[in-house]
Amino acid sequence: MSSNKSKAYWQKMADSISSQNETTNKRNNDYLKIDIAFVKSHLNQNDEVLDMGAGSGLVTNELINSVSNIIAVETFEGLTKFIHKDILVINAELPTFKIRKAFDKIICTGVTHFFTKSDVEKIYQNIYNMLKPNGKLILRSHCGLKETVVINGYSEELESDYFTEYRKLEEEVELIQSTGFTKVEVIDEVADELNVWENTRHYYFVCHKG
Repeated sequence: MSSNKSKAYWQKMADSISSQNETTNKRNNDYLKIDIAFVKSHLNQNDEVLDMGAGSGLVTNELINSVSNIIAVETFEGLTKFIHKDILVINAELPTFKIRKAFDKIICTGVTHFFTKSDVEKIYQNIYNMLKPNGKLILRSHCGLKETVVINGYSEELESDYFTEYRKLEEEVELIQSTGFTKVEVIDEVADELNVWENTRHYYFVCHKG
């Protein structure tokens, strides 16, 4: 990951969690129902899908019967032990991950704000290159409303050192478009329980290639 604090936080979690739900950062995980429903609404039974930053499989596991095939990519091996045994798991760093396979859809939910802009650009570019013509990236990311908001230090809420970069919404859209996506839809339908700060907000993005 981009920040040593961020990587250390998630490595510590990966080494210690005993429940799949612990990756929700002390929040009620009811919001996942909305995430799963949103992602499923953009998939069909014939799709080959890649999940970038699959974590403990909270979303990934729910998609297995909705698509033709799904591959999960996650940096931390300790998280992926919760992913369904019939899903191929690849443990790899996201900014450098590439595979010689093309996908109909790539999903990435609640991941990209843990990376700095320079590394996110690499992730988006690699995603674009791994999509088939007319493929889609289905994304949820946490963005700043009026400006980019960076958290780099001790989090009272999480009781840990922590790093995250909530890039301004317009900046995130421009970044996605700069890697080749021809159309980026921004959808403000993320569960309210995730939008707890006045200066940031979670959004869904549907990004079209071709």
